[in-house]
Amino acid sequence: MRNILLLLLLFHFPPTVLADNLLQRDEAKHFILSAGLGIASALVIREPDNFWKPFGLAMILPVAKEISDATRRGGSGWSNRDIAFDALGATAGVQLGNGALIRISRLGNTVSIVYSIPLHP
Repeated sequence: MRNILLLLLLFHFPPTVLADNLLQRDEAKHFILSAGLGIASALVIREPDNFWKPFGLAMILPVAKEISDATRRGGSGWSNRDIAFDALGATAGVQLGNGALIRISRLGNTVSIVYSIPLHP
């Protein structure tokens, strides 16, 4: 169900969001940062069957930032659009983090990190 919701939200936004200048747009920054927070939260909490704990943890910083924007003098104000992209990114990140297999190995002075997502259910 969460995967379907994620796809519906992705297709809801206009194609300009997915244009060549994606990384320059504010929405993309919100999505990418929140996806990173979602992955990190899922990897820290390590409960693959629990979506809400890592999602909540990943959303603390974005919500705090929006509260700051809304209450700070000269701030840009609360943005539902920014929160939507934060939630979308956190959802994607938690899904990736919960399904990830991470292996860290060291050989001499080289450290390798392998991040893989299994394709089986």
